[in-house]
Amino acid sequence: MKKKLTKQEDIFVDEYLIGLDPEKAAKKAKYSNTAAKKQAHKWVRAGKQNPKPHIWNAIKKRLVAKKKRAETTAELAGGNRETEITTERVLKEIARLGYSNIQDFVGEDNVIKDISTLPRHVAAAVKGIETERVHEIDSEGKETNSYTDKVKLRFHSKERPLADLGKHLGIFEKDNRQQAESLAELLKTLKDG
Repeated sequence: MKKKLTKQEDIFVDEYLIGLDPEKAAKKAKYSNTAAKKQAHKWVRAGKQNPKPHIWNAIKKRLVAKKKRAETTAELAGGNRETEITTERVLKEIARLGYSNIQDFVGEDNVIKDISTLPRHVAAAVKGIETERVHEIDSEGKETNSYTDKVKLRFHSKERPLADLGKHLGIFEKDNRQQAESLAELLKTLKDG
């Protein structure tokens, strides 16, 4: 017999699916600070160490339902997957920002690559582009008609996305027993739908 969620557990699941932060979700569901800090991360993973597997099952069930709704919405919008907002896409975007690397933007000659040639998932790390046209100076110290465009790329911070992923995985918990398999299983559930 499947165990039903209590009202408090139901709120926890809803809040977890909004922010993917088990501690915040537990606090919003009015669990004690102790439960939020020491227990909530256990509820959002599979395995024998989860004292409330019915919560994990509810999360998986709602994620599958969300994915189906997103697919239906995308179909209604002409099949445009860019309009989908899913947990999987949010996690992927956070990971892209967190794991972005300056080497993706610079060629072998240490010149910035043309942004328009970069894949979208790489270019997503760029927060802004600044260009400045600088006239070259001749040997007498006078400006010439020749110029160089200096380009500066500004990137999104990596700290916040990495912190968000760490919170999601529970790696900052003092008593951390959460394993990366829970995220992998969550993503697999979304993929397999």
